Amino acid sequence: MIDQSDVIQSLQQQLAEREQQHRRAEQMQTALYEIADAANAVTDLPAFYARLHEIVGSLMYARNFFIAILDEENGILSWPYHVHEKDPDVWSPRPYKETKDVTVYVLMTGRTVRSGDAASLVEQGQLEIIGTLPEDAILVPLTDEGTSFGVLSVQCYEHGIHYSDQD
Repeated sequence: MIDQSDVIQSLQQQLAEREQQHRRAEQMQTALYEIADAANAVTDLPAFYARLHEIVGSLMYARNFFIAILDEENGILSWPYHVHEKDPDVWSPRPYKETKDVTVYVLMTGRTVRSGDAASLVEQGQLEIIGTLPEDAILVPLTDEGTSFGVLSVQCYEHGIHYSDQD
């Protein structure tokens, strides 16, 4: 015999999960509109990057955040925006083909990388670790018409804070 209280509890849990998914979808929609508004009104790139950081931070943990941009003509990778609590000396522009770090990997492959993916890529010799290993991180390619021109990353160094697949 089915216990009615178990059925009610299960339905309440499903409803709560759907409400949470709905709230997350609304937050994401709002963030996308805010990013579009900021992009349309951009007159100062550093201010735009800071606003983008603020918007992403409203959705997830983003204390450590960077944007890397490739100058393909000159072969230089630079970080026009970075807020980072661990590695203050890794942000100088450099020839991007000189390293096999995760930023270059994301840029070259056009693939998103999470911290867990990086360990296996290091073992395979596709990546070298530069700087302090985060507790968790997400690096996503910035693309235009299918071509990667940069990378956006959020990183966490605090134990117990992790990113979800939704992030």
